[in-house]
Formats: sequence, C-alpha cells, structure tokens
Amino acid sequence: MEHIHHNIIADAFTYADYRHLVTTLLAKGEQTGPGVPANDPEMLEYTRLNEQRMNRIEKTFRLDPEAGLLLQQITTPITWLVLTEGWCGDAAQIIPTLEQLARQNDQIQLRLLLRDQHLDIMDAFLTNGGRSIPKLIFVETETGKILGHWGPRPAAVQTIMTEWAARIKATDDADLRKSLFEEAKTVVHTWYAHDKTVSTQREVLELTLQLIAPSLAVQV
Repeated sequence: MEHIHHNIIADAFTYADYRHLVTTLLAKGEQTGPGVPANDPEMLEYTRLNEQRMNRIEKTFRLDPEAGLLLQQITTPITWLVLTEGWCGDAAQIIPTLEQLARQNDQIQLRLLLRDQHLDIMDAFLTNGGRSIPKLIFVETETGKILGHWGPRPAAVQTIMTEWAARIKATDDADLRKSLFEEAKTVVHTWYAHDKTVSTQREVLELTLQLIAPSLAVQV
C-alpha cells in the first residue's frame, strides 16, 4: 500500500468524535469491534479502564522538552492516521498523547480509524504477522502518500511484550496462559505510568521529522 485515499481520511474520526463514540457505546453496554460480542464483559471492562486512562492522560499530559524541540521543526503538513479500537489498552495510553501533540502544531492532523472496519489497511501494516494496534500511519496530507508507520507501542514496551508473549506461547496450560497475560498487562501499564508518555512523544515526533525533513531530524 502506497497511498491512503483522501476520502478515507476525510471520513475518519477526529479524536473528539472517537472519544464520543467509545463513551456512547460504553454507556449502552457495548464496545467497538464487530468481531466482538457487543456485551462481552471482559472487553467492556477493558474499555472502562481505557476511558479512565485516556481521561488521566488528558489531564496530566506534559510536553517533554526534548520532544518539544522536534515538534517545533515540523513545518510540513502531515496526517497521523491511527488504527485503533476502544478496548485496546496500548491505544488508550498512546492516542491521547498524539492528540495533545497535534494540538500544539497545526501542521499535524490526527485522524482515527477503527481497525476492524478497515482490515484492508490493517493487513498492510501487520506486526510480526498480527493485527496489533494502535498502528500509526504517517500520511503526506496533500497527496495521501504513505511515508511510514509506527506502533503498536514504544520500543521498550514492544520488547517487554515480545518477552511475555514468548512465555505465554511456551505453555499449554490455559489458566496459566491467562494468568501470564494479565500479569503482562500489569507490567506494561506500570511501565506507561512511569514513563509519563515521554517515549511515545519522542519516538513519534522523531520519526515524523525523519520522514518529512530528514536533514532537520535531531537525536533526542
């Protein structure tokens, strides 16, 4: 895939519209994702937790000084197109951060797509063969050309998840697999809490600058 049609971006959710959709569905006992039962208790609980995570990041976000230097250098229009779902814990940690960054530079447009409604796009950006989200696609705003992609999570968290995934895969005990999965989630979200969005800010902004103006990119 080399381009994203402008109609897809035009019809994509703004951050505010996405938050409204997730909140509205949750109030009805539903969550995003046509492949998931509308009232699945486990997915609903994930969505509730994610609402709290997004609310917290919106209230506590602080621009990292070094990331701010990168943000100032982005002078070319670019669209951050993100594949996501309301039940995704990593998305809840990352998307509010992207929104806060985009608010501070009018050259950046953030738009969101529900993964399960756009599997044709998702399948062009798999992670180790899986449909992992969030997946951020960098799109040249004027032409729709795809410049690159990032995700589903900061490099340090991806390493953690890869290690835990290997542990989970190594056992055939269903109860142990579930226990390990829950433990892995706790480790990951503890990492996010300690990192305070800094890694996401730096990685996304550095890659953005490398893609649109490599001569200006700086190491942070």
